[in-house]
Amino acid sequence: MTRFFFFISKCAVRTFFWLFTSWHISGRENVPKTGPVILVGNHLTFAEPCIAVLLLARESRFAAKEGFFKNPILRWIMTSYGSFPVHQGRPDRETLRKMESYLAQGLALGLFPEGT
Repeated sequence: MTRFFFFISKCAVRTFFWLFTSWHISGRENVPKTGPVILVGNHLTFAEPCIAVLLLARESRFAAKEGFFKNPILRWIMTSYGSFPVHQGRPDRETLRKMESYLAQGLALGLFPEGT
């Protein structure tokens, strides 16, 4: 993950939300600050993994549809935010091992089961 890009993005996204939206994070106190945790959310837009990573107060990884990783620019952005591809329509033990590894490292693992 490019730390400088991540830091600048985090500041920019939070500033954008503060200036142009009426947003509120509720329940953040229920997310443990350390240790493995699985975060599950409703899926409304492709940007949710990136936004969730920026708004969480801890290091996390989010599963995202493999199609987002076909475009080199979008792939760079997604991986910079800690997202990783999930292959759809077939068993993918490599991705399951990757998720287990993230949890073993004590990271937050984000999933959007409503995604396609």
